[in-house]
Amino acid sequence: MRQRDCAQRREDSPEFADPAEPRRARPRAARNLFRAVVAACVLTSIAAAALWWIDTRDLSGKDLSGRNFAGHVLNRRDFSGSNLTEAVFSGAKLVGADLSGADMSRASLQNADLTDANLEGANLAGANLTGATMARALLRGANFRGTHAYKINLEKADLSEAKLDDAYLERAMLTDTNLAGAEITTKTSLLGAIGLSDASFASAFGILEEAVPRILIEKKLLLENENEMETGVAAACVGQTVPGTSGYRDDTDYHPVLAFASAPQPDEYYRYNAFTQLGWEPRLRRHLQIVACLDYGNDLVQRCPGAWYFDDTNKRADLRRVRKWTRIRLISPADNRLIAEFKVYGGDPPACPSRTFSGADPTGAMHGSMADSSQVREAVQPYVVGETHT
Repeated sequence: MRQRDCAQRREDSPEFADPAEPRRARPRAARNLFRAVVAACVLTSIAAAALWWIDTRDLSGKDLSGRNFAGHVLNRRDFSGSNLTEAVFSGAKLVGADLSGADMSRASLQNADLTDANLEGANLAGANLTGATMARALLRGANFRGTHAYKINLEKADLSEAKLDDAYLERAMLTDTNLAGAEITTKTSLLGAIGLSDASFASAFGILEEAVPRILIEKKLLLENENEMETGVAAACVGQTVPGTSGYRDDTDYHPVLAFASAPQPDEYYRYNAFTQLGWEPRLRRHLQIVACLDYGNDLVQRCPGAWYFDDTNKRADLRRVRKWTRIRLISPADNRLIAEFKVYGGDPPACPSRTFSGADPTGAMHGSMADSSQVREAVQPYVVGETHT
């Protein structure tokens, strides 16, 4: 309803009749009709203004902080340089929109569609981008610090030089995403992110691809949980190949390793954590090159002449000196190839007694100490850091 139509109706209304006319000529019904006409005009004017404002394509450089655009279709709108702090775009359609240089800090963009949008230099610090789609979006130099972007779709997006420190990007889609020069730190959460290639990491860190496994370890990035990393890996210790691993490579100078030690039951192994704090364990399963399998046993050092004991059948037997060892097999998990095998020995057992006696250890042996974890680490280290090649 146009404003002049409202004005005409107002003038024609009985409320504007000659004041000298008796009031009884203006019944209550007429007055109510007048009020309804005025209310309709006001509401129509407000709605028209709102629709005009939303439909305006050029919203650049405006202060739109805190405004609610939830569910609106805003494809190809120009918001460049605008103040959109704490604005609500949940479920909005912003395909091809220009948000370059916009301040969108603490904005709500859950499930918003920003496919092909331009967000170059945009400030998204503290924004909620859960489930948002930014496929093929231009995000060069954008600030994602403190952003919550769980399951965001950034496929083929350009995040070059983007600030991703303290960004929460768990289970994000990052296939063919340009991360050249992006700021990825220990605080960047990429657990379960999909599509991250070594080439992407190399581009982000400015390094060669073969150096990626080491750099990811040094940065302590959380990319896969332990269950995903370890599942099925111990099978290498019993002659099986392990899918999803790279296997041992002679052309690299760093060989990430996971270790497993034998359990009391035959052919069962449990995780051996002596390497956990050394920065030897991969951050991605595909980078695993060595599985270290530890088994335990002992060697006879000496039978003690004249020293004896009674065994379970009450027969006399010689007392023995026994030295414990840890056997280490280094296996390439992808093809179950044996890289190296060696033993690390523990301490010497006690010397033979100087006189004959009975009632010794019921096993008939005097044992030395086991090899400690530092000995195991020293033996394995040359194969991890590349000092020894097969």
